[in-house]
Amino acid sequence: MAGFKPRAPDEWDSGNGSSGCECKRALDCGSVSGFKKISRVIFPDTRRSWYNRSMMLEM
Repeated sequence: MAGFKPRAPDEWDSGNGSSGCECKRALDCGSVSGFKKISRVIFPDTRRSWYNRSMMLEM
């Protein structure tokens, strides 16, 4: 999501996002504008997902 980056990019590159993400810039806790509410969204459960790293999008 915009404004965030992986905490452990090497893990994310291998498909493991369990370490989570962090803000790209420090939050201003005095301001309410730091977060956006996202309603009716379910993020996919990718814990058992896999992908073929040798696949190419080009033909």
